[in-house]
Amino acid sequence: MEEEIPIMISNRNFVLFIAVAVAFAAAAAATYANPGNKTDNASTDGFPLELRDSHAECRHEELPEGLEPTTHSLGAGQLLHIVPCWAGAYNLGSLVFMTEAQGGEPQLVTFDEYLPDGKRTPTEVLVNVEFNPESGVLTSFNKARGIGDCGSMGKWLLRTGTFQLVEFRARECGGEPVAPSEWPILYPAEE
Repeated sequence: MEEEIPIMISNRNFVLFIAVAVAFAAAAAATYANPGNKTDNASTDGFPLELRDSHAECRHEELPEGLEPTTHSLGAGQLLHIVPCWAGAYNLGSLVFMTEAQGGEPQLVTFDEYLPDGKRTPTEVLVNVEFNPESGVLTSFNKARGIGDCGSMGKWLLRTGTFQLVEFRARECGGEPVAPSEWPILYPAEE
C-alpha cells in the first residue's frame, strides 16, 4: 500500500497561484474572443487561405469556427495579415504575412525566438500573437502550461518595413508561479 504524502502549501502561495491562474485564464479567453487583436480597421477579406493550408505546421481543419485572418494597414502601402494556423487549449498559433496594399503575393514573415537555454531559433509560427497598429509592436506569448507562468514571450517593432526583435523572455516550468514580466530576458542579452 502506498503511503500518502501530504502536500503543504501556505495560504499566501495558494492565493498567489489562484490569482495568477485567473489572470492568465482571462488573457486566454480574450485571445480567443478577439483573435489576432482584431481592431476596427482590421479586415478579413481577400487573404488567400491556400497559403495557410499549404504550411506544414498548420492544422487549419482543427481550428475553432470563426477564427479568420485579420489584416492591418501598416502605412507606406503595406498590409499585415495574421492568419490562424492551429489552436490548442490555451495557445493559438498564427502565421504572419506582409503584402503590398496594391496587390502582390503575400510574403511569410520569419521571426527570431530564443530557447530557454539562450539559443536563437527562427520560427514562422507565433503563438497568441497580437499587433498594435498605433505603436507598430507585435507580441507573442507562448504558454507552456495553462496558467501562463512559464513559456516564452517576444516583442517585435516594425521598423523600415520589417519586424525587428526588441525583447524576448523565456522560463522553463517548475517552482512557484512567476509573472511573465519577471521571466529571464534572453534578448537583448543582459550584461
